[in-house]
Amino acid sequence: MIISRDIPLVSVIMPVFNAEEFVEQAIASILAQSYKKLEFLIIDDGSKDSTVEKIIQFKDSRIRLLKNEKNLGIAASLNKGIIESKGKYIARMDADDISLQDRIEKQFNFMEKNPQVGILGTGYYEINKHGERKKAYIYPHDDMEIKWKLLTGPVFPHPTVMFRKDVLIAFNINYNINYSATQDYELWSRLIHYTDGTNLPIPLLEYRHHYNSFSETNTIIQERLRFQVSAQSLTKLTKTRVVSARLAAMFEKVVNYNFDSLSLPELKKGCELFFHALDNFYHCTYNSNISKTKWRMELLLDFFNHFEKYIRKNIVDNESKNNTPSIEFIQLRIIRKSLRCMLVFLKPEQSIYYPPGIIVYSIQLMKRLLISHDKAIIKY
Repeated sequence: MIISRDIPLVSVIMPVFNAEEFVEQAIASILAQSYKKLEFLIIDDGSKDSTVEKIIQFKDSRIRLLKNEKNLGIAASLNKGIIESKGKYIARMDADDISLQDRIEKQFNFMEKNPQVGILGTGYYEINKHGERKKAYIYPHDDMEIKWKLLTGPVFPHPTVMFRKDVLIAFNINYNINYSATQDYELWSRLIHYTDGTNLPIPLLEYRHHYNSFSETNTIIQERLRFQVSAQSLTKLTKTRVVSARLAAMFEKVVNYNFDSLSLPELKKGCELFFHALDNFYHCTYNSNISKTKWRMELLLDFFNHFEKYIRKNIVDNESKNNTPSIEFIQLRIIRKSLRCMLVFLKPEQSIYYPPGIIVYSIQLMKRLLISHDKAIIKY
């Protein structure tokens, strides 16, 4: 096989630990890639089974097996792979997944044509332990939407991601070993401040989902750490307040319109943070190329529509119970009337023509409508 020296090298990094069941399929899928100029760094994190034996049976010069003397965890293993890598791009891979044959080629071509993009994921197929496809998942590709959604959780399927190595080096970014259950999300939340990110809207990987007690326990840990990362991002965005993990959880429910799962005090705090974050997010991204008035307006309209439905439901429930209207209930009725007027004025099909000031005005108005004048307690 003759490969031109002028073609950039892609470093595929795959940490492994007791992965004997599926590691051969993962390795074979990388070696079979249509893009051939690869180095394949496999970092064994102290496996006790036959993982290493199965790795060394592959006689391909592109494979570099690195062994940790003791178990260091996935984040430390990934950092070791990044340090040892020689490629222009770094592609993530997990030991129980399968990359489709043209995955690396499609990601490489996109990165070469879009130098502003430093993080590139793809869609994936969920497969079971037998390799049977269950469902296809496609992730956001608009950079503005990605930056907003990163405030509440991952928006890149981690084993599909390709990075620009020079961006990691330029800003001294690596994986945080204190977030071993959600290390990818934590890294993206920092990296996205220095580069753009997107996802190819096609599945290029088969992701193996495991249903067992360990996965469920790990999910609980991931949730706790995810809210910590979200709280850190919101604190950095809002600048003037310290956001707790508990408040970050309220914020996520507001963003996802799960209003019924919050008490009224929690809803007020979540909404206050929502509008404060959106206000700051607007100003932080307004001068960048990714800023779209239409996107911001549609986000507000979508929120207003969902919140109006929530208020309407609460009004109907209250009236059906013949309850004496409380101050909060009267406030909800006033807010609903204001929302209905605003939704009539702000036509979705005309949102692209709105001047930027109308967005700021809408946010400020909703702050006054939704949030009491008493300053909410942000830190729990």
